[in-house]
Amino acid sequence: MGLKNKEDQIAYSKKYYQEHIEEERARSRAWARNNREKHAELVRNSYRRAKNLFFEMYGSKCACCGEETREFLTLDHVKGQVGKKKQKTRAAYGEAIKKYDPEKFRILCRNCNWAIGFLGYCPHERNRDGSEIS
Repeated sequence: MGLKNKEDQIAYSKKYYQEHIEEERARSRAWARNNREKHAELVRNSYRRAKNLFFEMYGSKCACCGEETREFLTLDHVKGQVGKKKQKTRAAYGEAIKKYDPEKFRILCRNCNWAIGFLGYCPHERNRDGSEIS
């Protein structure tokens, strides 16, 4: 084949994949079906790495209340996903990592995220300034 460097190998692999995309997808699905435990482990590890990198990039604490317990934290779309198809969590972490944008993504604890999503505000906002939010 005569590929001289890693960039050439990567370019060749990408071109090959694009030219044989359906066969490659079928091969990948068959492998996942025949190796369910290994596939599940790979998916879990990939998700965990993406989530950890996201937390490193965006600050590792809730932007609203300051909660730092990792198990309580999650990705939040700052302006919501109005008019968009709901994104899978793994894809959202990938997008937030690929395009670092603190105006689009932030870390919230699940309580603050739920309150903002369902109530339109977080009770912590009311507690900070002492005023009522209507």
